[in-house]
Amino acid sequence: MDAKKSAPRYAPKSEWSTLPIQPPAGSWQQRTTRLFPAFAATLVLVFLFAFTTHTGSPAFVLFQISMAGLMLECAFYIVAGVRGTLLERRERKLGYSTWARKR
Repeated sequence: MDAKKSAPRYAPKSEWSTLPIQPPAGSWQQRTTRLFPAFAATLVLVFLFAFTTHTGSPAFVLFQISMAGLMLECAFYIVAGVRGTLLERRERKLGYSTWARKR
């Protein structure tokens, strides 16, 4: 049986400039956190337009625009998640993490 590993040391933002891995994984977490309100609003708009418009109405263009915005935001979240995960794995090998965890 494996012994439970201790969690890596959390490095606060004030220490980020001195860390060996740049940019820190926590910077990707901050980017996604800042974008989340816009993502949630776009998701609400997509559902609103999807249930209130039909393909022949002029409002259907708004649905298409909001759907394109949602796809761009999803692509950003995928890129940020992959980049942040790769950087965090490198940080954990060095014994620290800049990715904030809820405890």
